[in-house]
Amino acid sequence: AAVKEHALEPVVMPEVQSVRLEEGEPMRFTAKLEVRPKIEKIDTSQLEVDAVSVQVEEEQVEKELARLQQQNAELTIPDPPRPSRRGDVLIVAYRVKVNGEEREEMNATERQIELGSEQLLPEFDRGLMEVEPGAVKQIQITFPEDHPREELKNARADFEIEVKEIKEKRFPQIDDELAKDIGYDTLEALQAKIRAQLEESARKQAENQQREQLVEKLVQKNPIPVPPSLIQQQEQAMLRELFQFRQMLGKPNLNEEIQKDIRERAERKVRAALLFIQLARENNMEVTEEQVEARLEQLAKTSGKNLAKVRAEYK
Repeated sequence: AAVKEHALEPVVMPEVQSVRLEEGEPMRFTAKLEVRPKIEKIDTSQLEVDAVSVQVEEEQVEKELARLQQQNAELTIPDPPRPSRRGDVLIVAYRVKVNGEEREEMNATERQIELGSEQLLPEFDRGLMEVEPGAVKQIQITFPEDHPREELKNARADFEIEVKEIKEKRFPQIDDELAKDIGYDTLEALQAKIRAQLEESARKQAENQQREQLVEKLVQKNPIPVPPSLIQQQEQAMLRELFQFRQMLGKPNLNEEIQKDIRERAERKVRAALLFIQLARENNMEVTEEQVEARLEQLAKTSGKNLAKVRAEYK
């Protein structure tokens, strides 16, 4: 009732600090709550942003064509046979011991690896260069201290690797035949499509950069107070997302500098969100049921889920 009477907008559950209960008297209590700040007026004057170029250079088109050429390479066994070299794809089997103990779950019988792909540990790249098919190599590595698996942090691993096959990549010519393999009639048509895609991507990137600039200018021009609990919630959400991403890369640890940067970004995000809410109110911006339905239909189409399921998830 007090919240409604004073038109407050709580952002977290109130914290009851003291309760006084006496016979024959009304119960009295004190509650502390964080509220959304009251913003009288937002200054949106003179918010200037830099124009961003969306020009696509010929070099970018050629780089994409080279990527498609790599993607459509054929794997063949070298004739005559030769030792392995950078760019080759090796079929290997290996056995692993960690700190002298056999680890069967880490063994492999048909593993495909590409030398020089920067996806291998440097010790593997060096150890498997200039080897013949059928060769057996002993490679020792030390796992990093930030390895996602606790039992492998700083552990020594001994790999016994058998090179079963060596294959080299045969790249197609960048011509009409490559274009047809990808689904276009001519190389010219493929180049036109690549250019159009790069221009669209550059345009979206430019728009996003301008949006970011605009939000930053808006936040700087309107230094409103921000409830600490909202910053904390945003920070925790961003840290969870970053931790999951880094865990996939095998680098889950977050140092103090990264956490400080996240805190600062979280505060800017919350401040920007509060300003957006006020801007929407000042401009009488409302969302209609039709717009909500259209957005749900778009989400269903993008995710491939049934519309009713998506609607239930977002209810």
